[in-house]
Amino acid sequence: MTEQRHILLVNDLPGVGKVATAAMGPVLSHMGFSVASLPTALVSNTLDFGAFEILDTCEYMKKTAEVWKRLDFHFDAICIGFINSSEQIEIIRELIENQRETLRFVIADTIMADEGKLYNGMTGRNVESMREMIRDADVITPNLTEALLLAGEDPGQYDSLSHREIGCVMRKLRELGASSVILTSCHVPSEDRYFVYGYDAGSRSVFRVPYELKGTRCPGTGDIFSAVLTGGLINGKTLEDSTREAVRFMSGMFEYLGDREPGYMGFPIEAYLAELR
Repeated sequence: MTEQRHILLVNDLPGVGKVATAAMGPVLSHMGFSVASLPTALVSNTLDFGAFEILDTCEYMKKTAEVWKRLDFHFDAICIGFINSSEQIEIIRELIENQRETLRFVIADTIMADEGKLYNGMTGRNVESMREMIRDADVITPNLTEALLLAGEDPGQYDSLSHREIGCVMRKLRELGASSVILTSCHVPSEDRYFVYGYDAGSRSVFRVPYELKGTRCPGTGDIFSAVLTGGLINGKTLEDSTREAVRFMSGMFEYLGDREPGYMGFPIEAYLAELR
């Protein structure tokens, strides 16, 4: 019998809505992984509603990490999402260092912005925190708006860049200390097509995966993409193959959704898990 792999989700935990830990957990559990969580914040609901309450869990994170160290808990991968403060970064860094014996991947999704602007409740402080965090990750998965913010560029140009210019943004992220990079939500207006861009630090290869934009914006899409990508990597797939599988799954997910509008609740992921390979 194959030993079960253990994944730690370091992300916020919503009370209402299928985003962050609530979206990633079901995907990774369905793929056969043992999933643990270390909430960076308790959030009343998805931020899209406009009204929300956030409880910082920094002290809880610190004490939990200390307990886990004493109990000798180990993980094969750590997936990092929403970070609420720079203090949390130090807690996460120490946690990563304590896990080096078994840790295969650290994947960071720099959750803070989309469509040229920061999410509700996000500030420049979040950008700085994420800029620090990317140096500790093996793979980062920002969307193009987040990548521009991290690179110190104008996020308003997210919908107007060429292939060459997107490549320059990816290079700037590597100069900031990022290792492998996946850029999502990249629209190239000269072709009127969407792509996911990738740089694999291991093979030093660059790739891009085209996809069709279907339906309306759905909260939690990036979280589900990151979960499928992570599962592929831990199962031994290359970064490019894992990316292609994540794109395939997301495309099918939106086809399944059709004209139904998920609103601010996020995608009902449990209804589509059977399509995971």
